[in-house]
Amino acid sequence: MTETSSMDPMDKAATIIEAQSDMCKGYANGYLGVIVSGVIWLISALVAYFFSDKQAIWALLIGGVLISPISGVIEKLTGLKGHNAGNPLKNLAMESTIWMIMCLPIAYGLSL
Repeated sequence: MTETSSMDPMDKAATIIEAQSDMCKGYANGYLGVIVSGVIWLISALVAYFFSDKQAIWALLIGGVLISPISGVIEKLTGLKGHNAGNPLKNLAMESTIWMIMCLPIAYGLSL
């Protein structure tokens, strides 16, 4: 006899929906990160306009690394609590952030 999971597919779907809802509530649907990212791109564009392309790339690279920490500080200042400890999606944001940060040197290399 084979052992089956105690969770049927409907229960798993409900768990995923709850986890996604928790992430959306905890991080304000991600809008703070989008705003911080947009400000960094704007700063980089201003640096390119007033100074040089090379300095603008540096502003973008340094700012890109700071998107997550700045967003986190703003989230704390606005009273957002983040996700619940048992959320199965808790590692998703950091895993994607690490890959993006690792791609920044490639972006710099391609800009030369």
